[in-house]
Amino acid sequence: MKHYSISDISKMFGINPSKIRYYETVGIIPKIKKKNNKRYFTEENLEFIKVIFCLKKTGMSLVKIKEYVDLCKIGNDSIEKRYEIILNQKNDIIKQIEELKECLNFIKYKEKLYQEMMEVE
Repeated sequence: MKHYSISDISKMFGINPSKIRYYETVGIIPKIKKKNNKRYFTEENLEFIKVIFCLKKTGMSLVKIKEYVDLCKIGNDSIEKRYEIILNQKNDIIKQIEELKECLNFIKYKEKLYQEMMEVE
């Protein structure tokens, strides 16, 4: 079984090792096995961390991520609640995408306007 160090995980996700330690301390990342006082992440840990950082990238709060993680620890009895959290996050993302599309359209408008103004000069 392949193991990853905290620096490996840090490089994979582009975050500071101290943030990974913090997430572990507050319970967002489940406790990681240690050997000689060094953390060793397994493939299973890695998959879980991918989910956490994906949720973080979508703008989910650490409080909500912690709630989701705690529900995952419960197992199948929490599937409905986890589904609700994921569905709500999906809806938030769709809203963000629509807002960003509006911003992009405005930026494109300004880009075209400035190009036209420069051509006149």
